[in-house]
Parts: sequence; structure tokens; C-alpha cells
Amino acid sequence: MIQQPTSPHSGTALGAVLFDLDGTLVDSERSWLEAIRAALTASTGEAPEELVAAFEGVAVDDAGRRLVETYGHAGTPAEVARLLEERSIAAFAGSLRWLAGAEETLHRLRVAGTPIGLVTSSTRTWVSAVDSLAGLGSFDTVVTADDVPKTKPDPEPYARAARALGVAPANCVAFEDSEVGIRSARSAGCTVVRVGEPRPEIDLLADVTIASFAGVTPDWIAALTPRQPLTASIRLTPIHTHSL
Repeated sequence: MIQQPTSPHSGTALGAVLFDLDGTLVDSERSWLEAIRAALTASTGEAPEELVAAFEGVAVDDAGRRLVETYGHAGTPAEVARLLEERSIAAFAGSLRWLAGAEETLHRLRVAGTPIGLVTSSTRTWVSAVDSLAGLGSFDTVVTADDVPKTKPDPEPYARAARALGVAPANCVAFEDSEVGIRSARSAGCTVVRVGEPRPEIDLLADVTIASFAGVTPDWIAALTPRQPLTASIRLTPIHTHSL
């Protein structure tokens, strides 16, 4: 089960590691984008890929509002948001899986005693559904869309997670897959690793990009803080560092 922290952690060079959920740890993002595609098609008659991709990492309430106000979807924003969440959860219920190396990376960090947090634009209902299917395990803090007045790309979700853990954002490494998530973590002051297939327009927003969590260790992560390039001895392949 996902657990809230019992006590704050004191900051070190690596204070904490923070993880996005959908599209970063598990492949639930596919179901979300399929629900978005269906909603756009219903309201406009088409769903071009670049428009669907613009909803990556967007909170469900924000997506419902955008679909109604910008694309004329029938119903209220709250009704559309509820429909999106229900369709997405139903879609991934039979096929949800961990992304490569993610579960192992979490295990290594827990064994090492490194504080870890889950920072997601999804609701508690969504996170509970994912947890029941994938078995997310314990996190030292969990921040969902229900816990903050503004979701990603606002910095508050990551800033809140850092505060809950008693560490400075500058001593946190955040793993993300979407543009809105990367912007949220960076604006909060975290070092950001983008996980996923190469997408140059998004990769350049992160400090580091990796194809997957395969081979990621606590020492590798610790070498990233605060905002310093990787040393050759722990460099993964493929990986890129960026200076912004």
C-alpha cells in the first residue's frame, strides 16, 4: 500500500527522489491518451496526434475544462473529467504494467534508505486504482491532484513533496516523462531526468534523458545533485545531459 511519511527526513547531498506516475513508472498514460482521443473525436470529429499529445501529464480536471471550453465537448467540465477518469481506469484495468526497470529502481532506493515521493497530476482515486493493480509499494510522501491548488506545470506539487520530506528541492531528483511534469519539477528547483523514447522538443527541457530505468542505481541518481553532469564511471547508455 502507498503510505504517507511518519517523520520528515533531513536533507543530504541527495535529499530525496521524486517520481511521476503515469508514463514514468507505469504505462497508464496510454489509456489516458486513448480516452482523450475518443473525447476529441466526439467533440470535433478528429483527434490529430499533436493535439492528443498536448494532454500528456495534464490533470483530469484541467483536461475536462479544456475539452468543454476549447473543443465544445458536451457536458460540464466536472462530468467530462469524471468520464475521462472512468474510461481510462477501465481501459488499463486488464493490461497495466510497470515500465522497464522502474520497480527495480524503487526497490533499490528503498533498500538504500533514500526518501522517495510520488508526485502525480492524477487523483487519489486514480492512484488507488493503479496501486491495486500494480502494487506500487510504500512512498515517504504522495502528492496527487487532490492535494494542491494548482497541478503541473505549476511548481507546487514538487515543492509540496520536498517540504513534506524536509528537504530542499535543489537536493531532489525528479523523474518525469511529460513536458508539463518537467516544467513543474524544474520550476520547483529539482534536477529533472526525463524517461522515455527520444523527443527532442521535450528532452531539452530536462537535465538528463534516459530511455528507461534499466541500470539506474541510487549512486547514479546521487551523482546528479545538485545539478551537476554525470561522471563517466556511472554513465548509462543511452543518456544525454543538457545545460539550460
